[in-house]
Amino acid sequence: MSFLKKIIEIRKIEVDKLLEEAEGISTSELVRMQKGGSEVLKRINECREKGKPFVIAEIKRASPSRGAI
Repeated sequence: MSFLKKIIEIRKIEVDKLLEEAEGISTSELVRMQKGGSEVLKRINECREKGKPFVIAEIKRASPSRGAI
């Protein structure tokens, strides 16, 4: 199994665990738990309603081991 596939499998397990822990918590409560979460959840829900894909991403300007990218 490649390194990337290992990361994906680990993340899937972590997401499943988080979803189980969040079960029963209302969306508004989740929003209060996250700074800026309301805008993110609003956009995700809009995409879901329209059947469009969505991506949450981070752009890294530097790597701890390699420096500037």
